[in-house]
Amino acid sequence: MNPDTLQLYIGVGSYAHDITVVSTLAFSGDPIDRWRGANVDKPYTIESDIPHMQLERDARHTSNQGLQPGVVCVTALLDGQVAGVAVWDVPRRHRRTETLSQLAYRKYVEYQESLADWWSPPPSLYVKRQEIIRTLRLGYAERHLGKGQLQKTWYLKTLAVLPSLQRKGVGTALVQWGLERAKETGEKIYVDSSYVGKPLYLKLGFREVGGFVVADSGVRVSCMLWEPSGNL
Repeated sequence: MNPDTLQLYIGVGSYAHDITVVSTLAFSGDPIDRWRGANVDKPYTIESDIPHMQLERDARHTSNQGLQPGVVCVTALLDGQVAGVAVWDVPRRHRRTETLSQLAYRKYVEYQESLADWWSPPPSLYVKRQEIIRTLRLGYAERHLGKGQLQKTWYLKTLAVLPSLQRKGVGTALVQWGLERAKETGEKIYVDSSYVGKPLYLKLGFREVGGFVVADSGVRVSCMLWEPSGNL
């Protein structure tokens, strides 16, 4: 892949649908995906495999996530098409300041999303296990960083690359976007990674500081930390 053809777009914009497709295909069929009850039959390989209601619901979530003042979505575009996405929780001091109209619009979108979920809720097993995963992720982040330190750290919540474009530099470019900013400000980066992503983070200077097993799934997640003092 020619790196000159890869562009990084900051935000979600009109790409919510395509970002959701890429994320769904990237994670489809992995052990945690199966455990939480998503797509238990077989992995999705193309967009048409994804149930319409699931895609619609998740696209709403993607769009809403891009409005959060503490979240930065970095979208990788290859020849104008979405090739991957990184979702960052940024340190508190870097969060965007919302105008009153922006706040009102975000709350309106959140209300619309909750109303749609009430009308057509995701499977209860999925919701329950999603909450288990979220609680584990945040709990272990605080354990490894220290109480309150996640608010001062760049937290890579999601890194997804279209399966056909994996191992071609897209994921590296998305992580390096955060590395460049953390280097400028002297701040840490934290990510919890599956065994698939771990080699990439090690290559980019992260070290494993611990890990956890996701409930009764048997799946181990590695907790990875990048520190500016160790990568000067």
